[in-house]
Amino acid sequence: MSKKKNSRNKKFSGLVANVKPVNSVMNANLITQALQYHEQNQLESALKLYKQVLKNEPKNTVALQYIGLIAHLQGDNAKCIRLMQKALTLDPEYSVCASNLARILYKLGDFQQAKTYNQQAISCDAYNEDALSNLGKIYLRENEFSLAEVQFQQALNLNSQNIEALNGLGDIATETQAWQRA
Repeated sequence: MSKKKNSRNKKFSGLVANVKPVNSVMNANLITQALQYHEQNQLESALKLYKQVLKNEPKNTVALQYIGLIAHLQGDNAKCIRLMQKALTLDPEYSVCASNLARILYKLGDFQQAKTYNQQAISCDAYNEDALSNLGKIYLRENEFSLAEVQFQQALNLNSQNIEALNGLGDIATETQAWQRA
């Protein structure tokens, strides 16, 4: 089974960056430059370019997601969620955006919404290892050990060094031993 690779993925502090095809060469160049700024933590410069993309193409889901990620990094989680949800309304198949939003919601303690967005991400891309391991963490919180194990194993099948999945399986072993002793 081969991994679905139709885009380039990078990591930004635990979140996955995804470059989808954009409608124009100019916007593609702006996003490429903005990503370079983003990677260098020059968020204001990146933000300026993402906003230029939105000015050129108001429904550009890539720019919406990245502006949302910057809002999250700057502590404006309400804006982040609103922009990422807008991107997903425009493109419900944007798996990386769904898993990034799920990760942010998880960090904010909204586990039910995080679960929903992880499931959306996986339904769009069964090879989204981040969404798989994140969903596993939610099932683990719910003491749904067998469901969590399935998610962690699937993530590990995609990347045998997925730290979150490995830790999750360790947590399951610890929790199930505690349950057996009780």
